[in-house]
Amino acid sequence: MAATPILLYSPSTICSNRFTDNGLGPLPPSNEKGFSHMCHEYLLTIAIPTYNRYRYVKELIPELLNQCDEADPGADTIEIVISDNASTDETGDYFRRLDHDRIAYFRNVNNIGADANFIECVKRGKGKYIWLFGDDELLCPNSVKNVAGILLKYDIALLITESAFKESRYFESYSDALKYSLKIDRLFPVVHTLITANVFLKQIFDIDFARTHLPTNYGHMYGIMNGLRHGGVYVCGKDNKIIKIRDIRADFHDPLIDIEKKLVKYVCFVGNTFNCWPAKFNVWYFYTIKNKIKSSATYNKFRKYRKKVFSLLKPASK
Repeated sequence: MAATPILLYSPSTICSNRFTDNGLGPLPPSNEKGFSHMCHEYLLTIAIPTYNRYRYVKELIPELLNQCDEADPGADTIEIVISDNASTDETGDYFRRLDHDRIAYFRNVNNIGADANFIECVKRGKGKYIWLFGDDELLCPNSVKNVAGILLKYDIALLITESAFKESRYFESYSDALKYSLKIDRLFPVVHTLITANVFLKQIFDIDFARTHLPTNYGHMYGIMNGLRHGGVYVCGKDNKIIKIRDIRADFHDPLIDIEKKLVKYVCFVGNTFNCWPAKFNVWYFYTIKNKIKSSATYNKFRKYRKKVFSLLKPASK
């Protein structure tokens, strides 16, 4: 096999041809600024943004490659894109040593921040669908094969890989998915803000809108939100587990995670919030607030910041 390409950061070329699917709603016109123009060479791009996570990627990548090779032996349906945010550990050396045609390794000259690196993953991917995959997550058995099978079977704009559903389910729209899921789990809109929980049609990703919400660590969600009115949604349930989330996050333990279920009752869910243009998801703004507070918090200061969070949120109307 040829050596894995080592590529430096540069603006991606915009391709003029676009992909359209029967069954999807009206898509943004090809000259609309911001939306990702299509140049499909693969069904799926598994894009991993990373920074100084050698100890995790060396565990993830072998399993990911094995699953991709099983699901796509010819390496013509699934690609893996690595967007290294100028790591200073052994990450770069690790990927240089790899010899696999399926992997395209990109290294940013400078650390451009997490959100901007998410956007670069989308731009660099050549798949019809993009699966942003956290470098500290793990795969369940047959996950890649199952995801690819769903993407081939359904005309969808979004595949959500993590939920509290007992059984996987297809919805004709994201609005329908929300109406159903909020009856089961009010944390559903929060759970799938995890980057690995979303496999989305590249064509719906609005790069410009995502850039207007930097830095929040939710640039990927702002990128897809305007496009969620297009096409169906498939939600994986407990009958089709796709990802394994580490019990302890890679770099920190966020004490606010321990009270998410207490905080969520203070978040107002408005019916038309999820259908407006551009969409504005109150729960994302809530978590943006939480993220900013978290950045300066330590476990010992937790009570102080918890009080601040509650003071910023209004109780949900009954």
